[in-house]
Amino acid sequence: MKFIHSVMLTVVVLVFSTVTARADQNHIPQKSIVVGGSVELTSTTSNAQPDDSAGKKADKAGTPVSVVTDKAVPRGAVITLGERDNKNMVGVYMTAETLRRMIPLLEEDKVDLVVLRFYSGGGYLSEIMPLSDAIQEYKKKFTTVAWIESAISAAAMTAHTVEDIYFTSQGNYGACTGFGGSFDRPVVGRALEEVLAMMEVISGRGKHDPKIMRAMQISSSDEDVRTLQIAPPTGALSATIDENGDVMWFQDTTSGKHVLNPSAGRRILTFNSENAEKFKFSRGTADSLEELTDKMGYQEITWVGEKDSRFLYPICKAEKFNMKFRANTLRDEEHFREYRRSFEMNFELARGEQDKQRRGAFVAKCRQALENIKRMVRNNPNFAPQTLGVEPKDFPDWIANIEKELRELMR
Repeated sequence: MKFIHSVMLTVVVLVFSTVTARADQNHIPQKSIVVGGSVELTSTTSNAQPDDSAGKKADKAGTPVSVVTDKAVPRGAVITLGERDNKNMVGVYMTAETLRRMIPLLEEDKVDLVVLRFYSGGGYLSEIMPLSDAIQEYKKKFTTVAWIESAISAAAMTAHTVEDIYFTSQGNYGACTGFGGSFDRPVVGRALEEVLAMMEVISGRGKHDPKIMRAMQISSSDEDVRTLQIAPPTGALSATIDENGDVMWFQDTTSGKHVLNPSAGRRILTFNSENAEKFKFSRGTADSLEELTDKMGYQEITWVGEKDSRFLYPICKAEKFNMKFRANTLRDEEHFREYRRSFEMNFELARGEQDKQRRGAFVAKCRQALENIKRMVRNNPNFAPQTLGVEPKDFPDWIANIEKELRELMR
């Protein structure tokens, strides 16, 4: 019974550049191209407190951003979005469903402030908007900031939802160019226009000028843009910093004092910690919780979770859940083909076996393989469409039909 796709991730692929060993593949859906911690650590700095008694801190454009008032020390938690050892693909190891599952754990820990630490080379295009929606939910419940170690393509496009973005000193952000299936097949025309439009929406959510993301998505060259079969403007980008320190962005190379794209022979915008901070995209650079506490304008934050010498931050209940999710996802990604082969082989053997007792042994092995698949999808619902070609909402019916066939084999 060939009930599972033999090749994972078989939809049209939008491939982005990557800093990890994993191929960075952003997929366009075919049908729409378009730990429980008990220890609490407190970070303190010798200077800044939240700026005023109303608990507001002015952003780079002067728009107030809510923070916890200085009447109580805020409780903070770090949630990692991606990690090393090939556990960083958007849509596989970084999912909207997992973010939502962590909300009750953060609320249980009485968290006020959530730091989303990004380390990812990209992933599924189809997961960007769901992740953005989930982050919007976080922003309603917690002060939410992004801390960029590495955010490329789908990861940068996701982080763009957040208003307050900080970098590590080695942090990088972008580029977000797309290719269909291979690096010599750029995504063009309507498909690309729809991705550009989606990122204008997400730029608005994060209060970032949409010209910035456009410069990360498409070339600054007129000739390159013509081959992409989209309407102008190009991804050219320049900026001027006025006497008040405010940044004005221009989608060309002539209007601004500083040309960011093209730059140093590259025709796609990327940020490092220095230029991100210079042009006010980043609110600051921090390599430790103490530095981050200071850059965010707090004198003190109680960081919730258990100490772990492997990490810069305590591991809160939600992050412990998150790490377990990624470990389980890696296990299932590595063993899925075994689950599939075991089911298909034993199903065929059962169907051809006349002896009921021996047939029952084969059916039992089918059920064992099916339990592995059910556990895989419970942990990560995205595996249903990615490996089975089944939407999560249809997965229970899909399982029921297979179990019905197994029962019929035992008649």
